[in-house]
Amino acid sequence: MPFRLPGPIRSKIAEMSVVHVRLFEELNQYIPQDRRRDRYKQRFTLTVPSDSTVADILVTLSVPVDEVDLVTIDGRSVSLGAHPPEGAELNVYPVFERFEIGGVSCVRAGPLRNTRFELDIHLGQLARLLRLHGFDATWRPPFDTAGLVERSLREHRILLSRDPALIRRQGLTHGLLVRTGDPEQQLYRVFDALQLRDSEGVNDKGINRDEAHRNRGCRNEGCR
Repeated sequence: MPFRLPGPIRSKIAEMSVVHVRLFEELNQYIPQDRRRDRYKQRFTLTVPSDSTVADILVTLSVPVDEVDLVTIDGRSVSLGAHPPEGAELNVYPVFERFEIGGVSCVRAGPLRNTRFELDIHLGQLARLLRLHGFDATWRPPFDTAGLVERSLREHRILLSRDPALIRRQGLTHGLLVRTGDPEQQLYRVFDALQLRDSEGVNDKGINRDEAHRNRGCRNEGCR
């Protein structure tokens, strides 16, 4: 005769569900230590009470809700109050800098942050052009690696640099490599990579070319 657990124990077991979770990008830091095998987009399994909401699971993982922009269950965008079913695939995405997700996110009406920039020492002219388009772009000493990364993290800024090693710096969460030395092309690179033309009212013509040429000679603090 097969072994059967007592009724109350069977009931308790039946009240638990298995959920498969992925935390993306900087949210990887909240993956439980015993589940970490790969740094990026790692899938791990949680056993949670069957009546748990997405918000409950985030609390269990110590993920701050204000760092989350999008949650999907089995590929469908859901709110924090949704209940993942048994065996659900739960994907949790951080604040988006690159994509406009206002039409798909059920966590909030639009992206949490305004797009802001921290620029490396060689990008003073780009900083000026970004400010001409209304962006919050800082170009300020000291330009040492630790200082740039620290300000980027503390002020939630995207770090722009021509130095690949800086963009790959461990701990940096939002960075963009700008390879070209031409300020106008640098601006196009930022607009295209971060999809800013439509979201910020920038048309296909980009910047005023006369203004760009006048600013090419600016290489000091006046570029701010």
